Amino acid sequence: MFCANCGNEVKEGVNFCPKCGKEAAAPVQQTEAGGGQDNSKTMSILAYILFFIPLATGAHKTSPVVKFHTNQGTVLFITFVAYSILSAILRAVITVKREVVFLGIKTGEYIRITPWWLSTILWIGSIGISVLCIIGIVNAIKERTRELPLIGKFKIIK
Repeated sequence: MFCANCGNEVKEGVNFCPKCGKEAAAPVQQTEAGGGQDNSKTMSILAYILFFIPLATGAHKTSPVVKFHTNQGTVLFITFVAYSILSAILRAVITVKREVVFLGIKTGEYIRITPWWLSTILWIGSIGISVLCIIGIVNAIKERTRELPLIGKFKIIK
């Protein structure tokens, strides 16, 4: 069963949600407009791939679980955009000058490239965002409402 207020999973027999403190309601039932359990799971998964689908269809209003995953997916997308902007700025600002060599002959021309250490750090960051996405999808498949590490505490969709 899930809290009707915040979407947190609540164990049976518990009267109050351990996360938000509101009174725990009966198990959440999907309305016909929500399309049932399968649609809820599908929308929860889509929230991490195309976060705007549950928002555009209104599915986030029919189920607290879909609402939770839509929020997590939206926060993940915003994190990805911010990371991409930061990455582009760092790649533009931090460069090294290299002489162009063609067939082993120095041409006298120079180019500016991103240093290997910065490329490695940014690649690790990209892997980290991909791992967060996979964690979110696995949680949605297993119908768990666990927050994503590092970024999951942010609430955008209320």
